[in-house]
Order: sequence, then structure tokens, then C-alpha cells
Amino acid sequence: MADISHPDFRQHIAKVDQVLSELGALDRPTLMIFNKIDKLPPTYSLSFSPRSDQEQGRMFVSAKANIGVAELARRITGSAKGDWTEAWLFLDNGRSNLLPRVYKTGVVTESRFDKDGIRLRIRGKREDLQKLRRLDRRLKLQFVLP
Repeated sequence: MADISHPDFRQHIAKVDQVLSELGALDRPTLMIFNKIDKLPPTYSLSFSPRSDQEQGRMFVSAKANIGVAELARRITGSAKGDWTEAWLFLDNGRSNLLPRVYKTGVVTESRFDKDGIRLRIRGKREDLQKLRRLDRRLKLQFVLP
């Protein structure tokens, strides 16, 4: 979230992107929220790439004036619910090189180590978890029933 009325808001965004990069999270879905649009003069204009704001994951809101807040809540709720599921993923000892990809794909909620490899309980979007299986057909992925 950025205070769009602040003169240095672009620098603030750059700092956040730098931290996300350091965390290895730049490829995660994000929603850029420009807050305090009610403080901008009517003639203020922004220039972004030609793609639409929704495609870019941008929203313009004013919490104070209640502009865009309901849509923001809807998008956050929809993103959080999504097609999320849980699965057990087994990586045998020869597949540990895939661990960074696994951690980028979802949230690992449990790890179990044994002599044959690692069992991970991972939460994420079903389609993303299935992509893990396509990386290596020998991966064992078992979805947890709700």
C-alpha cells in the first residue's frame, strides 16, 4: 500500500520491491494499493504501462472517503479463498534441489524428514501445486481432502 499523496511514493514502492526481491518473493502475486486518492488535486495524472490497472494488480482507494474499499475487501477475500488446497508432497533424497521452488509455490505448513526423503505439507493454489508435479513426474503429490 502506498500513500499516493506523498511526494516520494514511487521511492517507497521501490523500497518495498527491493525487500520483496531480497526475500525472493517478487514473483508472488501482489496487489498494489494506492491510498489517499481523495488528497490528490482533480487535475493530477499518473502514467503507468498501457495494460489496465486490474491486469497490473493496481487499485486506487481512499479509506477516509470510502472509495474503492469494498472492492479492495472483495479482491483480498477472493485472493485468500481462491482455489487453495493442501497437499502432501514427497521429495526423495535426490530431489532436494526442488525445495526452493516448493517454498515459492506455496506455504509449507509441516515438514517430516525420514531416511528416504522429505514429506512436506504445503498449502497453495491447486493449479500451482500441480505445476510442481509437472517439474518432475517422479514427485509424489497427494491432495488432502477438505
